[in-house]
Amino acid sequence: MIERGAKANGDYVRFADGTQICTSTQSASTAIRTGYLGCFRSAAQPWVFPASFAPGTDISLTGSALNGTSMGVVFQGTTSANQTGWNATAITTQSAAIRSVSLMATGRWF
Repeated sequence: MIERGAKANGDYVRFADGTQICTSTQSASTAIRTGYLGCFRSAAQPWVFPASFAPGTDISLTGSALNGTSMGVVFQGTTSANQTGWNATAITTQSAAIRSVSLMATGRWF
């Protein structure tokens, strides 16, 4: 059995074994100026998951930059059953620009 859905903040699929995968393409106008692990990152941008995960479940997060104005994506802050925060990264500081990213969260819905 599979349940699939789409909302303004992304898509989700729920499998009968309890696995849930949420995906989203996000865009934000943000600068990349804060030092981070020898590179730089933007301010945190929120992602509210399109479907909640089970409380206390481990959630695996992945992301990638889409439009060439950043190098990659890191996740910072507290990830809850309902949301997380992402940051665009780059090797050098950059002024504000539209940063588009692809995000995925995998965990359990029950």
